[in-house]
Parts: sequence; C-alpha cells; structure tokens
Amino acid sequence: LGALLSGGVDSSVVVALMQKVSTTPIHTFTMGFREQAYNEAPWASKVAKHLGTDHTELYITPQEALDVIPHLPEIYDEPFADSSAIPTYLVCLLTRSQVTVALSGDGGDEQFSGYVRYWSTKAMATGFQALPRPIKKALSLILKGIPSKWVERCYFPLRDFFPQRFQVANFPDKWQKLISLMDNTEIEELYRMTICLWSEEDLIRLTRQTLSKGIYEEIFKQTEGWPLLSRMMRVDQKTY
Repeated sequence: LGALLSGGVDSSVVVALMQKVSTTPIHTFTMGFREQAYNEAPWASKVAKHLGTDHTELYITPQEALDVIPHLPEIYDEPFADSSAIPTYLVCLLTRSQVTVALSGDGGDEQFSGYVRYWSTKAMATGFQALPRPIKKALSLILKGIPSKWVERCYFPLRDFFPQRFQVANFPDKWQKLISLMDNTEIEELYRMTICLWSEEDLIRLTRQTLSKGIYEEIFKQTEGWPLLSRMMRVDQKTY
C-alpha cells in the first residue's frame, strides 16, 4: 500500500493518517520537475521525512512528458484535457513498480472548498445581484469597450503586488468572462460559466450542439435552501 504525495494539505493529511495506523513506513511517491515554479517535490520530501515514510521521487524531462501525449487516448477512458493527466500517469507508472494500491489527495478541494471559484462566484453573485439591472448593463457595455490588450498591459506590471489568489493566468480571457458573467442573474448559469472554458456560443459554433444543463439544474434544484457554497461543492462532487 502506498500514496501519491505532493506535499499539499490534502495528500499530506491522507499520508499522515495512513502512517499513523501503519506499523511500517508506507511507500510515498512524488513527481518532480526541473522548472521550480511547478516543482512540488521539495515540499513532499519534507512531509515524507517528518512522517517517516519510504519516499521515492522521480524527476521527468519535457521530452518524457511529450512522449505520453500520443498515448493519452489509450490511457484514459474518456477525453481528459487536464494537464495533470501527464504527470499523474507517469507517477502512477513509478508507483506500480513498488505497490499495487495507492491513495491520493484527490477530492479534497470538492470536500473542503479549496477551489478559488467558490469564493469568487459567491462574491460575484453577491455583488452583481446588488447592482440595479440598468447600472449593471451600462457597466457591462463600458467594460466590453476596453480592448483586451489594454487590460493586459495594466494587469501584468501590477500582478506581483496582488495577493496570490488574484494572480491568474490568461487574465484577458478571465476579464472577458467576468464581463459576460455580469449579464447573468441565475446562480446556476453563473456557476456553470465559471467552470466551463467555452461560452455557450463558442460551443454551439464548434460542435453545433448546446451544452446540456440538465444535471446542473437538477442538483441546484435538489439543494435549494442550502448555503451557496454547499450547493457549488455539491455540483462538483457529482459532476467533476
């Protein structure tokens, strides 16, 4: 029995509980990257040392990651575009060389509100609903008139001064999505738009099909009366 350890809260708690009930050091596995901005291996190593696990690290190269891409349709049972698909597969190969069963920290964000979109959607819902519709519509039109290049030029020089949670990638795209969110009054649609990369118009143009909203509407209907945060977490627990 082993565990995938990133050094974050979720996987560290899982490993700590496993080691607490184990009479021998459990096997832990971590994928490392030479690019320090993405490398979690040092944190995982500290956690493993503190807990006394039998820890193994594997550093991969960009070429090794690229070599996995042609095989992704064979590896996963359905289309899976998350970039974590590649390191997850490679660390599982490493893990399988030593153990046959391994736990991970997946699901922690959905259970303990770890996603940024939870607080951002809640803040937007509160803020947008407080604005009178004419003011919201006028503000939306004004913001739509600001070119994305201007937004990018203003944001990036100041990004490092913002709290970590406001330092986002692809800020111009996030800006355009924020503006489109202002036109929505239903919380179901507001949350759907925060978790979808494509707008409904883009999906129709690309696939000639509308996105099925039935499952989202059903979950929000079942949780009517719940706190907004709990409703969003329930959607993710059922659909992620």
